[in-house]
Amino acid sequence: MIHKVIVEHVKCMVVVPYWINASWFTLFSRMMVRYWITGIPLYLDESGDVRPSPKWKTCIAILDGSYIQF
Repeated sequence: MIHKVIVEHVKCMVVVPYWINASWFTLFSRMMVRYWITGIPLYLDESGDVRPSPKWKTCIAILDGSYIQF
């Protein structure tokens, strides 16, 4: 996904886990125009019961592929 954004110089919005130690995160962060880190999310199952939230944070980001030059 990151490669396609760079090659086509597009802007997009993505929702990804906030994993700063991931191999792709450095390049990803250089492409971010704006981002939000979610707080404690509320997860509901099919019956509407509250489920425990995952152990990670979620990042919602606007990426711009034209920021990266190779």
